[in-house]
Amino acid sequence: MNRNEREPGRRRNVLIGIGLGLAVGVGFGLAVGQLVLGIGMWLALGAAIGARWDQRVNLMQFPPAAVRKMAIAIAVFVVALSVTVGVLDPEWSRMAQVGLVLLPGLAAVWVAMAIGSAMRQLDELQRRIQLEAISFSFAGTLVVTLVYGLLNWVGVPALNWGLVPLLMLLLWLVAKLWKMGRYR
Repeated sequence: MNRNEREPGRRRNVLIGIGLGLAVGVGFGLAVGQLVLGIGMWLALGAAIGARWDQRVNLMQFPPAAVRKMAIAIAVFVVALSVTVGVLDPEWSRMAQVGLVLLPGLAAVWVAMAIGSAMRQLDELQRRIQLEAISFSFAGTLVVTLVYGLLNWVGVPALNWGLVPLLMLLLWLVAKLWKMGRYR
């Protein structure tokens, strides 16, 4: 495939990366109270990821459409979570509060469905790597939350349960990268 044939797809990937970076940047910026920093940092990261999307040889051969579907679902989840945290007002009616809080949950269901759909398209070795990574993520999250929960009894401040999925995703990513290195 020559350079001219790759350009339209590459531009599309860069634009998708920028869009996802912008969405995550707004969420990150709202969460840490530094909107400009969050948007700038994640826009740059999104553009870089988008530019390299189709250039790397990756052991996880998800079809590009499945990768985009997962990335968009994750970005929608981050934005929904950020909007919920940033907009939730204790003076609203109980029904409005519950409705707003359920929005990230619906987005999380979409993320889970996108991941499941993408994993069905993997071969046997790739599924094994994913299963081992997910198992590591489950066990790591179990240990971290148990220890942190016990530390609450000795005065360590309580953790917001909304951060636990981020821990799970981070551990999944670390384990996946580690397992991919083992099978190269």
